[in-house]
Amino acid sequence: VETSRRTSGEAGRGANPSRGVRANEAEARRAAGCEPTADAETGLKVAITQRSQEAMCKHGIPLTDDEMFGECSKFCAPTGVPLLMGTTTYGFNLEEASSVCLPANNSDGVLEYNETHIATCEAHGRAFNDVEAKTAGLIEKLDTFIAAKLYYTAEMTKAVQDLQTFVRSESFNVEMDKSVDKMALFREAIKSRMVDALERSAGKQRLVSSMDALRNASEALKTSLEANLDKMRAFVEDCNDLYLATGPQKEFLLDICAQGNEACFENEASRRGSCCCAL
Repeated sequence: VETSRRTSGEAGRGANPSRGVRANEAEARRAAGCEPTADAETGLKVAITQRSQEAMCKHGIPLTDDEMFGECSKFCAPTGVPLLMGTTTYGFNLEEASSVCLPANNSDGVLEYNETHIATCEAHGRAFNDVEAKTAGLIEKLDTFIAAKLYYTAEMTKAVQDLQTFVRSESFNVEMDKSVDKMALFREAIKSRMVDALERSAGKQRLVSSMDALRNASEALKTSLEANLDKMRAFVEDCNDLYLATGPQKEFLLDICAQGNEACFENEASRRGSCCCAL
């Protein structure tokens, strides 16, 4: 596997491709005799840290297990799940690490690597994002509708109270006393002071507007579900395994530091802390 210089966030999707090989560091590694070969089948590469070239994990300022995991997490950022292989007390060689991360070399590998399938799963996964966005929009419009309904209910309560106050007033009672068609007068009081008043109220306008918005959001969610349901079902059925995450230059494994000896990563005798990332 060919090596490249990486410091953080290289194997997670969306990594910054500007961090690349530093010529002097690569030359130093070659001078030391550590020059892994390229993987002919997949083209995947090993990324190396400054520490992996200059010192063992325990030399100089020793790396802690937490610091090694931190290097692994940065390598897998932002979306990869870090899988740290090795600590300050044990490590693995390249073949052993690859047996976990790169199933092309070992059919019993923990992770699967299939670029086409991963791309398909990522496309299917975006269907959930659209449905989630439409669902969030629906919930937002529902909250607005509930608030508008409460506001309108408060207006109705006040309109009823105002009507009751009016029909008990002396002026209304005088009109009722003089009126020939008392029921018509009473109905007119109810219509003008409650029904018509509520129809023109700000609360009624808010309720109607929020109801329309809720209906539109509901239709948008329905449309999204109809368009994405097959993709979501395919994601659940076909994309439920652990997959190997790679960087923009096809980095799949990070050589963090030498743990048990200074042998190169590809040397069978080497014991190194390393990291790969799962999706």
